Amino acid sequence: MCAKLFIPPSPDDINDQVVTPLTFTAEEDGSSFGIRNEGWNNPHIQYSLDEGNTWTNMPYDTIIHLEHKGGKALLRGYNLNGFSENEQRYTSFIIQSGAIAASGNVMSLIHGERGSRKIPSRFCFYRLFYACENLTQAPELPATLLRSNCYEEMFCKCTNLKEAPQLPAFFLDENCYARMFQGCANLTETPKLLTPHVSENCYEEMFMDCSKISKITVNFTKWVKQVSIHVTFKYKERDDEFFYQFTQGWLSGVAPNGTFICPKGLPKEFGESRIPEGWTIIKN
Repeated sequence: MCAKLFIPPSPDDINDQVVTPLTFTAEEDGSSFGIRNEGWNNPHIQYSLDEGNTWTNMPYDTIIHLEHKGGKALLRGYNLNGFSENEQRYTSFIIQSGAIAASGNVMSLIHGERGSRKIPSRFCFYRLFYACENLTQAPELPATLLRSNCYEEMFCKCTNLKEAPQLPAFFLDENCYARMFQGCANLTETPKLLTPHVSENCYEEMFMDCSKISKITVNFTKWVKQVSIHVTFKYKERDDEFFYQFTQGWLSGVAPNGTFICPKGLPKEFGESRIPEGWTIIKN
């Protein structure tokens, strides 16, 4: 049955730009993909096999077959509160056969074919492509305002992913990139991490076991974030300080030699949670 999106998204959450929907392109004859729901998350998803002329609802047990190399499936959804909910209730794509390149705008899973640069919820795209070993290309991630855990483990164990998508977000949130590319054994360079605004564990184990990675560019100037708060108890007051590390284990298991590009103000510290031993440091 063909279906159309019929609930208009709030104008406060989208812009007027029509975007290219998330697109899966077969890299081999006989490629196929589907979705896996953990904890019965069951988001709204539609697919089109005719360049968006007709759309069909995609239940959780649907397998989409792309018989020939170059065949395409467009995907969209209306999930204003997020695509996944938490670590127990989430939806992942699965590649059942062949190889698939993803392109287009991942936010089409939130607002259909309308653009948005705001992640609407925590865990929004948690494990979206988890263990898709035959995913060869990642889609666009245009959001500039993130929520906690929103991209956690998004491409974890995608062992044939050769290039990471750009990460344009300027304001990060807790665990937003945690383990995002862990185990992506064919990545050679990380996306540029250009924001100076970091948050607790935002880069935790982000590139762990990416054994070919040999270059990274960052723009933060401290290895930990110090937060001071004034606490009021029933009978007394006091000032407390908290120290948040945001790079725990982030480059553990990368290439033994590489280039680390960073601001002049970042202290020269080595280790799996800092700069890998044996890497060359270039200060901007």
